[in-house]
Amino acid sequence: TRAGITLWNAGIRHILIGSLHNAKAVMEKAVRLANETKKNITIVCAGRESGNIVALDDVYTAGTLIKYGVEIAKSLNRNPILKDSAKISKHLLSVYPNTISSFKDSGSGETMRRINTLEDINICSEENISTLAPMLDFNGNDGIVVQKSINKVVYK
Repeated sequence: TRAGITLWNAGIRHILIGSLHNAKAVMEKAVRLANETKKNITIVCAGRESGNIVALDDVYTAGTLIKYGVEIAKSLNRNPILKDSAKISKHLLSVYPNTISSFKDSGSGETMRRINTLEDINICSEENISTLAPMLDFNGNDGIVVQKSINKVVYK
């Protein structure tokens, strides 16, 4: 949520919420939106400690989003140009045999082990189980985060 608020306050108005659960759907929407508006795509990871620490699971997820984004862009006859951070994220996919092993190796995985909730890693590792690609909107000055596509309050 902090990342979304920061982007909104910086004047960004097309803020999609992506995860492994909706990776393909969110990148389909992002690439098509970027193509229509002639804008670039930036993936912002939430991180840990209020965004001050890089999180391995976030970077791995960003790599997965980038993988889908590249595939979708190429299907539209677009040739994406990746910055170094995107190349690093995408390369991380080849370091681990699968998502679960990368998540277990992350700080979040360590936390899951410590609080005995390793099953959460399996749940978070599920890819493309949702076709939703939510876009954030902020409803006036009352600090409410709204998911645009269904106009539902998701944070207050």
